Amino acid sequence: MALVSFLSVAHADDNNKPLTGRDLEDATKMNDIYARHMYSSTCMERQKSLYTPKTLSPAEIAARMEKYKESCDCMTNEILKKFTPNDVIGYVTQLDGVLPPNVKSRAKPDPVTAKKYSGISALNREIRTRQQCGFKQ
Repeated sequence: MALVSFLSVAHADDNNKPLTGRDLEDATKMNDIYARHMYSSTCMERQKSLYTPKTLSPAEIAARMEKYKESCDCMTNEILKKFTPNDVIGYVTQLDGVLPPNVKSRAKPDPVTAKKYSGISALNREIRTRQQCGFKQ
């Protein structure tokens, strides 16, 4: 039993060390992938809910979703050229994240973070970028 406790403590100490080398590279890549997935998937869900008529056939819906994916991936790339993955993750969480039980609203972000979120929102609405990414609306 004492051995297990010792191993757990030793492992916990390792978790407090900053990431370096290959571990840092892997974590950075994973963070980028996660940010891309979060933004693109919420973008696709928004496009689907706002712009997909209920009367389309399954084949038409699939074709439309493929176009949404291309457009949303393009928009994600444009946003990640100007903002960090952590900014994007925070933005999506602020807009679409689930609130904990018994919490009615989110705390407002600090002014620096709010400015970043406003920048992401503005870029998402920028007509030239939306057209470049193939959005019709």
